[in-house]
Amino acid sequence: GNSGGTFDIEDFFAALSNRDGFAEKMYNIFECVTLEKCPSTSEIKSILMNYNAHGALMSGSGPSAFGIFSCEKDAADAAELLKSKGFFARVCRPVGRY
Repeated sequence: GNSGGTFDIEDFFAALSNRDGFAEKMYNIFECVTLEKCPSTSEIKSILMNYNAHGALMSGSGPSAFGIFSCEKDAADAAELLKSKGFFARVCRPVGRY
């Protein structure tokens, strides 16, 4: 993740075209403000990463978050834990091929 630093678009496109490191290149500049005020979003991101997400990110200006997984079972297990903690969670598949 970039954590609000400078964004190198060439690195992003290289990661996207190689399918390596794509999730790690994602960042949301609003996280530095929102995560402080909404600790549940930090908890969600932590759970997603603990279940082997390649990357987890707050969506928009919060408080929702998403993770990118290559293993559907890991994603489903993370969603089940999130649901057991009272969060709304769903496993989604991309449209088309990744």
